[in-house]
Amino acid sequence: MKKTEHWYFGQLNLEAVDDTDVIWEKEIQGIDTWLWLGKNVEPSTGILDLYAQFLENIEDKIKDARKALIAYLNDDSYYIDFHIEECGLEDLPTDITEFVSKMTVTNVGLWIDSEKPHIAMDFMIAPDESDEILCVKFGEDAKIISIDWES
Repeated sequence: MKKTEHWYFGQLNLEAVDDTDVIWEKEIQGIDTWLWLGKNVEPSTGILDLYAQFLENIEDKIKDARKALIAYLNDDSYYIDFHIEECGLEDLPTDITEFVSKMTVTNVGLWIDSEKPHIAMDFMIAPDESDEILCVKFGEDAKIISIDWES
């Protein structure tokens, strides 16, 4: 069995059973966090170090993501409208900054697969009433590369 040892993640099994498998998981500040590895992909120490640094500074990364979400919703507020009108959640704030402050990070995925490594941070406004996610994606340099509406 192929394994590697990392100062932050500990011992990692590098033999993915399916296309992509979780090789490490932990709850960090109440957020479910997973490290995903693609089949036949070997993580570099550099990317593992970057992901470790990201997690050690997760509060700052969440702040960065919230700023990006405010800009995203200022350009297109349909995500807010959808939850208020379509989901019937009339009690939600219509002010974008207040809305974003009420969103919760539901999970963080650290991806090392055949595509470029990236980090996906999922934000939700009402997880019990809606499965709609605004996913903030960070690239290899831990800078935000996109925000995608997913469900």
